[in-house]
Amino acid sequence: MVVALGLALGLSAKAGTITFEGIPLQYRGVSGLNLGDYYDGVTFGPTATAFESNEYNSTLLPPHSGTAILFAGLTNDFIRAVFDAPVDSVSVWCSGIHGLTLEAYNSADQIIDTMTGPANTSTTSQLSVTNASSAIAYIIVRDPNGIPNSYNIDDLSSPGVSGAIRPIPEPSTIALVGLSLLSIIGMQWRKRQ
Repeated sequence: MVVALGLALGLSAKAGTITFEGIPLQYRGVSGLNLGDYYDGVTFGPTATAFESNEYNSTLLPPHSGTAILFAGLTNDFIRAVFDAPVDSVSVWCSGIHGLTLEAYNSADQIIDTMTGPANTSTTSQLSVTNASSAIAYIIVRDPNGIPNSYNIDDLSSPGVSGAIRPIPEPSTIALVGLSLLSIIGMQWRKRQ
């Protein structure tokens, strides 16, 4: 639905949506690791962790789709998403006890667009930022009162993300690189003999 809305608004057809579903256990819950660069095209921080609906009060702050959300952590009032390459638009679905503010920044750390949403519990609303010059380097989603642990985000959409997990080299690739290095060292050793 979000991608269809983006297409109707004239956004890039390659826009992807990150739903935060199926995230491994080490990135979930209050003690979970920062999600970081888990997804291709974007890096989350500083303490962004995922929760499944059975791991938090999903009645008060429900997910938009599926069962998972992204949470800022207990000590931070914001989530930052840094894109691998600047983008022209970003949207997120969110729930917040005090409302939410979505800010778009360029690479010089200047705010280039902002949108504030109302307080909403038991439902979600969409916040979007755009920039015709494709200059959005990162976004920050925050509680407008600076209060941590009072909101979540779900379904982040942007032309800069695919929704796919960032590729990790397979063990066989690492083994081939290691064998190649050993071969080079062996050839150098033989030359010296």
